[in-house]
Amino acid sequence: MTSGCSLILDLQEEHINIQSKRTDGASLTWSEVNNMPYTNKVINETLRRATILPWFSRKAAQDFEIDGYKIKKGWSINLDVVSIHHDPEVFPDPEKFDPSRFDAPVKSFSFLGSGSGPRMCPGINLARLEICVFIHHLVIRYKWKPLDKDDSVQPTLVRMP
Repeated sequence: MTSGCSLILDLQEEHINIQSKRTDGASLTWSEVNNMPYTNKVINETLRRATILPWFSRKAAQDFEIDGYKIKKGWSINLDVVSIHHDPEVFPDPEKFDPSRFDAPVKSFSFLGSGSGPRMCPGINLARLEICVFIHHLVIRYKWKPLDKDDSVQPTLVRMP
């Protein structure tokens, strides 16, 4: 069985279990959405593989040094999130889609799917809610079957001015 089939089966299991506890076609509850551990791992792994914001730009608040490089107060600093998310020392076999990477907490600032700290995405909770509800209905309402391998669509970075 391919990993994609396993992924769908695991998602279906989680969501069928949620669905089976509801009666009369009731809508998802906040409690149910907050109890989707595998779905959240899939979301995190998706954000790791297909980073929404490939880099962050910040200004240095003070002079400091990193690995022998002196950074002056006021300089612009670009944080390459794609490189962090695809670093094999941080995420072994980084090109493999593996939600189990998030079975345990990841090292601080190694996963930046929605930013971090005081500038973290203010809409992340709403976005996760919408994604969880969407995934729930997607895996519950449709039948899934594997297709032949198709490498025609590959993620790429596009340079922008």
